[in-house]
Amino acid sequence: MRNLTVYFFIFFLTIFCEQLFGQSRIGFKLLPGLTAPYDPNKHQSFQNTIHPRFTFNFGGLFIHSIMDSTLFIETGFYYTDRGSLQKDFVSHYTTPQGSYTKTSDIYVHNYYFSLPILFRIERKHFYASAGVTIDYYSHTKWVYTPEEHKIEKGNLLRSLSERFKFGTLLNIGTQMKLTKRLGLFVEGHVNPNSFYRNPVNKKLNFFWNYLLGTGLTFKL
Repeated sequence: MRNLTVYFFIFFLTIFCEQLFGQSRIGFKLLPGLTAPYDPNKHQSFQNTIHPRFTFNFGGLFIHSIMDSTLFIETGFYYTDRGSLQKDFVSHYTTPQGSYTKTSDIYVHNYYFSLPILFRIERKHFYASAGVTIDYYSHTKWVYTPEEHKIEKGNLLRSLSERFKFGTLLNIGTQMKLTKRLGLFVEGHVNPNSFYRNPVNKKLNFFWNYLLGTGLTFKL
């Protein structure tokens, strides 16, 4: 009787694991892209204008099917770089030899840790996913070029409540099997709710993030 109980336990544990992990995939993705102002005419500081800038997003993902259907839950953990390019920023400074003016372009890098929660639909080689993201602000880096060639780092959002934000996310992609378990995908990614705080006037500016990248998945 004891052995029979053990056999039943192993049998049901195998079925449970198959349901839990049989239709699950893990993987990683790398998404370089572009961050652009929602309305460039509204994003003016005192002496410079905000322009689009190349950014990136990379990390791991987890995909699990819902009741063996074409509907999936997708999540993951990502490190993201968002920000802007501020052209023709004019700075004034005084030395014993006199007063000087320099004009620089400032590349603003805002770094986040992101957790997406998405519903995903798959049709043969194509898929689409949409949902929300929970983003945690890490720090900001300002790169001055070409004249000053200096880098500054700092935390614009210091309180815990300010560091968290919520956004929306849409992914559309195509995928193919490389082996029985290994898959390759190419994905387009749109995130319309990212913001960055202007270091000059301290105002929040809203941006669209457009990313296009690739990655691999492994079926568990």
